[in-house]
Amino acid sequence: MASIEFAGFVFTDAGVAINGATVNLYDRNTTTPARATTTTNASGYYTISHATEGRFDIEIVNGSSIRRFKYDSAIQMQEIETANLLVRNPANTFKYDIVPAAITADRALNLPLITGTDTLAALALAQTFLTGVKTFNSSILAIRNPADTFSYTVVASAITAARNLTIPLLTGDDTLVVLAEAQTLTNKTLTSPVVNTQLTGTAVGTGASQVAVGNHTTPAMTATVAGHVPTPPNNTTTFLRGDGTFAAPSSSGLTRAGGNTTEATTTSTTAVDLLSATVTAIVAATPFMFGVNHRKTGGAAASIALGLKLNTTVVTEAVTTNSPTLVAVTSGVDQVELGAAQCFIGARVTSYLTSATGTYSTIDAGRFNVNNVVSTPVGKTADAPTADITTVVMRGISGNALVTAGADELQVYAYATS
Repeated sequence: MASIEFAGFVFTDAGVAINGATVNLYDRNTTTPARATTTTNASGYYTISHATEGRFDIEIVNGSSIRRFKYDSAIQMQEIETANLLVRNPANTFKYDIVPAAITADRALNLPLITGTDTLAALALAQTFLTGVKTFNSSILAIRNPADTFSYTVVASAITAARNLTIPLLTGDDTLVVLAEAQTLTNKTLTSPVVNTQLTGTAVGTGASQVAVGNHTTPAMTATVAGHVPTPPNNTTTFLRGDGTFAAPSSSGLTRAGGNTTEATTTSTTAVDLLSATVTAIVAATPFMFGVNHRKTGGAAASIALGLKLNTTVVTEAVTTNSPTLVAVTSGVDQVELGAAQCFIGARVTSYLTSATGTYSTIDAGRFNVNNVVSTPVGKTADAPTADITTVVMRGISGNALVTAGADELQVYAYATS
């Protein structure tokens, strides 16, 4: 460390400076040897600069007069004024120089009332503030960046009541969230949030995990409010209406019972099951209808025909004669033909088990009518079953194995009974 400096003035009792008085520096509580010696000048001033650390006494000798300034001396006084204050460590190896700034006005620097041993805080020193409330009576807190080029100024609002701002327990490094900054939140639970703008992003509404489990009923959807869909009744008979309620559909009109939209073909010269549709059970008291497309290829002078089977009962068999009791039949000319047929089957009640009628038409490649049957009875092979209808089958036959019969787009509809 730097040399220890000793300096002072020596005066007579009358206040006259003593010139030539001897000043000796001794180790603490010793009288020999002298570590340094000097004399006072005409102003009575002396100075000793000693490079070795230690604890020392000063002795001043003027003739027979000897005075000592002991290291172990203690003094008590009302007030002390000094430009620099040096504080040494207990080991007497280093010192703190307490140096004031360029003071321009008298100020009072008050030490707080402490209730136990404590430590002063310094500006640049890394220190830990221990228990006890620390109050900073300023509405502004400035935080500088490491390069000391910019700062964040934390400004308090017009505080009207004491509040606690609790910082959560962190399990790793993290970042503060602020109002206007675009930030990505992770692992956040929002309790009763109010969202004033449309949500966006790839995860919005893409799965049950994106929305909290539970009922969301405010605002409720109505005919005039785009709100939450009401909780569904968990059945297969009611549907959401335009007024925001669930209700059973009106019983009027047709209801699709089932169908088959995959084409089936055959070249069989005996009747076979060609195109089948599984349907919702149609009770005997419910009328129903079906529509189907049919076609044939060229290859021979022969016709193709469609018949009808309900469940396991063939009610109209497919034959290659141009019979009006068929679902559909083409001409026997060697040419490509196609057409469509529809059939209505009434309520299957006693004495009315053959109450069925249909129409079909067929055209050739030149779009000329080949057959155009307005009405044909259906049900000449057997009575319709009274059991619930669950399967509607188109029977098919070709008059020659070189001719392909095809059927497609079988659609079945049930009528309302009230």
